[in-house]
Amino acid sequence: GYKLIIAAVSFVVMLLAAQFLVMPTVRKQVSEMRSEANSQNSGASSSTGTGSMDLAQDAPSEPPSRSDLPVSNEQKPPDEEVPTPKGMALFSLTVPTQEQLMARKTFQMLLIYTAFLESFAHGSNDTANATGPFTAIWSTYHDGRYACAGEYTPWYIMAIAGAFVALGVNVFGYRVIKTMGERITQVDYHLAFCTEFASAFAVITGTMTNMPISTTHCQVGAVVFIGAVASGFRNVSWPMFGQIALSWAVTLPISGGVAALMIFFRFFI
Repeated sequence: GYKLIIAAVSFVVMLLAAQFLVMPTVRKQVSEMRSEANSQNSGASSSTGTGSMDLAQDAPSEPPSRSDLPVSNEQKPPDEEVPTPKGMALFSLTVPTQEQLMARKTFQMLLIYTAFLESFAHGSNDTANATGPFTAIWSTYHDGRYACAGEYTPWYIMAIAGAFVALGVNVFGYRVIKTMGERITQVDYHLAFCTEFASAFAVITGTMTNMPISTTHCQVGAVVFIGAVASGFRNVSWPMFGQIALSWAVTLPISGGVAALMIFFRFFI
């Protein structure tokens, strides 16, 4: 009962943090982007109007020939045309419009909220996977072989595990961060928000059903398939995804072999 209360309080705190700390910054950034876009449009309009007045004042007495007329953007040759933003489309890499760019920008600060949610999910499942065997050894050492059947993990063990998770992220996490953010597919603020939220939802669902699952598997799957739907299957690095899947398969026999070797040395040497 108290665990559900703690989880509910954590979600409420994250929602309040997103509402009072994140959303004001998002609104300010969107307002600045709109002001900049409006100033650019007004500057272009004023320059066009001024140019038209100057041309009217300096117009020659005889009409210019067709070859002397300036070429507009619509009359440029096809190889010189600049692609205009047509908006985002599924399964293709397109140029977003100004409104869509501003919409993407709003997800920059919302990623903080999903980082809170993902950290909560990671601690509830992956960190529990690591502390479970250690807690069993700790309980057996202190209270006997069968003491760990009904014992809860002490709070200081969970605190130490969380501290080392933070240490690992800050020391070696940049390697995985670079792979996830750059080497699989192109990820912007919007796609990153969808990836984090989907991964956290899957991990928390697995935790509520007492299933030990991996946050890494959920993250990679979300990045690959969200990138494929948003940008197209051709814009996903499938060789990199194959290497990641191969590393998952290789770690199973490696970890099992190392554990069996340690047991062998313990009882036979």
